[in-house]
Order: sequence, then C-alpha cells, then structure tokens
Amino acid sequence: MMLFPITQLMDEQKCYDHLVEILHPGGLKCPQCHAFLSATKVHRKDRAPLLYYRCSCGRVFNALTGTIWQGTHHPCSTVIRILQGIAQGVPTNHLDTAWQDLNPLLLKATKPGTTVNTDDWTGYLPLSNNGRVHVTVCHSLKNPVWARDLDGDGVREVHNNTMEGTWVGLRNFLRLFRGVSKVYLQQYVAMHEWAHNLKNVTLEFLRILCGVTRFAT
Repeated sequence: MMLFPITQLMDEQKCYDHLVEILHPGGLKCPQCHAFLSATKVHRKDRAPLLYYRCSCGRVFNALTGTIWQGTHHPCSTVIRILQGIAQGVPTNHLDTAWQDLNPLLLKATKPGTTVNTDDWTGYLPLSNNGRVHVTVCHSLKNPVWARDLDGDGVREVHNNTMEGTWVGLRNFLRLFRGVSKVYLQQYVAMHEWAHNLKNVTLEFLRILCGVTRFAT
C-alpha cells in the first residue's frame, strides 16, 4: 500500500509542493524549451498556490501542464486525495464526499482550537483548515504506528486507542444479541453509551434493564 505523508499535507501549499515533487522529479521547467523557473515570470496567481508562468520563449504553463492532470479544476489537495485513493484502493467518489459527510459532525462535536487525534484516513484531511489542531497516526498494513511522541517528551500522546477501545466495547456488547436490526441499532448504541458513561451499576440501571421504568419514591 502506498503511503502519503498526510501529516505534512495539511494545506494547499504543501499539497502543491508535493505534487510538483511527484510530477517533476527534476524540478519544474518550461515544457517547450525546458528552462527552469528562474527564466520565467509569474503570469497568473488566481489559482494560487498553482501559479501560471510565462517563459522567455513565450510559453505559458503551470505544474500540471503536460501531465495527466492538465486541465483539471480540482485544487491540489483534491488531486492528492485522489492519488491516495487510487493507491489505497478507495473509490474516488467516496473521497470526494468523505469530508462533506464528516464536516457537520466533526465541527459540531469540537470547538476551534481543539486537538483532534485521528488515523490517516483522507476524510479527516481538511480538519486543520477548519480551526482544529489535527494530529494523526498511520494505521496502514505496512509499518503501522499505533502511538507517537509528537513533542519529544517521551510520552506517546498521539493515538486513537481510547476511541478504538470504545468501539471494541460496543462490538462486544452487540455480539451478545447475535445480530441487530438496523432499524433499532441506534437504540442499542444509545444503551451501550449510557452504560459506558454510567460507570457504576446502580439499582436504577438494573431496573431499567429489566423494563421497570416507574420507580418508587
């Protein structure tokens, strides 16, 4: 599985720089006379960081000219996500809608400035552009990292272990029922969430489990 440096590609400029590195291993040059950028002038900036250059030979070009991405209107971050999706076998239409589906939920559940720990799934990529501090761990099959020390203090504070443990608990809870209808799944999840947060098995909790909803006062 091809790995992309997601933690280093959190904005359009870094995505652009990575695209140039991918598409032009010898450096970005004029496709006509092969002159380096030092022999050119910036012609257009309206798609920055994707700039259009005019070479001394008269040719106007950008980093996508002469590549399979020539003519695309996708921003650089989307091109990177598409490349990652192809490399990892994720449908590109899923990549295009991932953040649109997650956006309302993640932004509603967090405040600006919140540090959000995730794996390196592409759908989380725009978090840092929405006022969140986004840190990741790579859970790919090749060289997985389950926790990492971001600030060098010896404590591996970046991980998803707490959330993954919660999902394991939910899965084990649902397994007892040998199959749950999707119609009632939300109620089962809510029941598990309540029990998980309750921490203590109280008499009231046991009564509710047994269907006793009217307690003596």
